[in-house]
Amino acid sequence: MYQNECEAKTAIQEVEKFLDSLEQLLIAEKLAPNFIYKINAYKNELNQVKNKWENIKSVAEITDLSDIAQEEFKQVTREAEELRLQIERQILTTEETQTNVLPDVWEDIKPDTVYQTKSGMLVSFSKKQIFFAKTKDREANHIRAIEKGEVPPQGNQGLVRSEEPGFDFKSKALGKGTAHYRFHGKIINGVLHFPGKVTNKK
Repeated sequence: MYQNECEAKTAIQEVEKFLDSLEQLLIAEKLAPNFIYKINAYKNELNQVKNKWENIKSVAEITDLSDIAQEEFKQVTREAEELRLQIERQILTTEETQTNVLPDVWEDIKPDTVYQTKSGMLVSFSKKQIFFAKTKDREANHIRAIEKGEVPPQGNQGLVRSEEPGFDFKSKALGKGTAHYRFHGKIINGVLHFPGKVTNKK
């Protein structure tokens, strides 16, 4: 029983160390920037595995349930090992993906193509979003806002948190004629995608 419990704990600790190493690589800008968002998701998955281990540990103390707990500890070990493999596969896939630099004008942006901003964020735009931006944001103020990345909500141009359900950020531009528009984006697989959701200033 004790061996299975320790093996599960060790597997969890290995994933924790792995994620810590990835965070250090991100800080040093040696890993693809879309892992900024993926690491948080992987941490949540790992926490679920850790909670499961803690719950089983409590059950293991009950003699009548010790055999069940033993099998559960083995399952936790498998889940932790699979999570690490999943992360490693994602790293390989991400590193193999070529990312384009975000253009300065809407005319050069292609629908559903992933671009990297100067702040290191990965973004993409739907055909609907690009069409609207070409007609309403001719000075590309929203592109500059997206390039800047997340900023405090008051008095700044950049990305701020969206209040729209299902969306994560919205672009806030300060340029004349476009300041009252907000382009809303949602994070999908580490990419902030703008599907064409536009609102007036809030």
